[in-house]
Amino acid sequence: MRFFITLFFFFFLLITPLVQAEKQTSLEKVLSRFSKTRLESLAALYERKNMLKEAAYSYKILADREKIFKRRVEFIQKAAYYFEKAGLEKEAIAIYRKIADYMIGSTNLQALACFKVGEYYYKHRKWKTAAKYLSYVVNLYQDKRFLDKALPMFQRAQKKSRSGFLAGLDYSIEKNIGQITKAAVEAQYKVLTNKEDTQKLKRVTKRLVKVAPRWDVKWSFNIIKADFWNAFAVPGGYIYVTNSLYNTVTEDELAGVLGHEIGHVVCRHSQKRLRRILLWNIAMNQINSKDTKTLLTIAAALKDLSYSRQNEYEADRYGVILAARAGYSPWGLPYFLKRIKEKYEKNRPSHLASLLRTHPITENRIKRATTLAKRLVEQNPTRYKFHSFEEYCKYMDELYKQEEKQKQEKKHQNQQEKSNSCKKSEQNQQS
Repeated sequence: MRFFITLFFFFFLLITPLVQAEKQTSLEKVLSRFSKTRLESLAALYERKNMLKEAAYSYKILADREKIFKRRVEFIQKAAYYFEKAGLEKEAIAIYRKIADYMIGSTNLQALACFKVGEYYYKHRKWKTAAKYLSYVVNLYQDKRFLDKALPMFQRAQKKSRSGFLAGLDYSIEKNIGQITKAAVEAQYKVLTNKEDTQKLKRVTKRLVKVAPRWDVKWSFNIIKADFWNAFAVPGGYIYVTNSLYNTVTEDELAGVLGHEIGHVVCRHSQKRLRRILLWNIAMNQINSKDTKTLLTIAAALKDLSYSRQNEYEADRYGVILAARAGYSPWGLPYFLKRIKEKYEKNRPSHLASLLRTHPITENRIKRATTLAKRLVEQNPTRYKFHSFEEYCKYMDELYKQEEKQKQEKKHQNQQEKSNSCKKSEQNQQS
């Protein structure tokens, strides 16, 4: 008898969430049959009558259908709020995560979403995910509404996510790895230290360091001599930019690029990748079959590419926000990415090629960075001169055209001066 009672109890526990899920999906199906205008009036009615679940699903469907961005954000916010109030935590977190990942709405809304998602995963002891979203609140958005709560949760989630093998890698070895890499970079490339050449770098970095997270890092910014565009960061806060890139960008663009590299250091992307490689090598030594090793190596390589792409998106977020916080235009980084696309990616890569890239397609990065910059400008329009990316691009394109024209005129002038001096020397010789 006791066996049957226990069996019934487990069956009840198993079937109850399935029945609830079926009810919720059927409710969503019923509401999705209504037209947009009818659904709006129904959502308002459900709000007045305090029918929270029905209101939440109505606003969720309206958000999916809405094309005007401001109204869509409004519906998404309401859907998340009513899901949370109705006790449907998973549905609310799914919406908040969407807001956080796709940078929907103002930075205040994004900070709220990151905090809610981080707090949810913290409660469920999913430390890595909790640390990721809480780090945005603590390091990036620095929203005073959530800092007091988010900081201790973030610190604990960070410690827990690093527990076990190679736990101290991020802190104890970071500085040493940085110094070794720094020595290798500076042995291969010449570091430019001319005061006139580094003035722009000093101006930009002075402002960026004030707003950069990771106060434990002593930031170092250097220009290296190379005939290609590149900027990169190594553990420990050592950031390098090539003179070819440095000499062809404005302060807005440079702030965005360096903010992006600061993001890589703040998020410890290099150390995380190193940890994955070390763990992978240890695991591979335990496998004897060559075929299994080959298949697993391919799978790991593809997984690592997806991590790399995600890291770039994460660093872009830092690039836009830190540049804006330092007093530069948030359009600087998206415009620089546009220039990279025009210089290096004239043809869009195939689907297979895009899957095998370590960096995301530049076009996708431009879209994301532009979306975030737009939110920052909308939040504080009086602070920024340009209120749209198109407007900023038009201004910058004209500026670069004028610079190019001046260079050509100067070049032509120098050539004329040379030819005149040659003619004079010939005349002197003849006389």
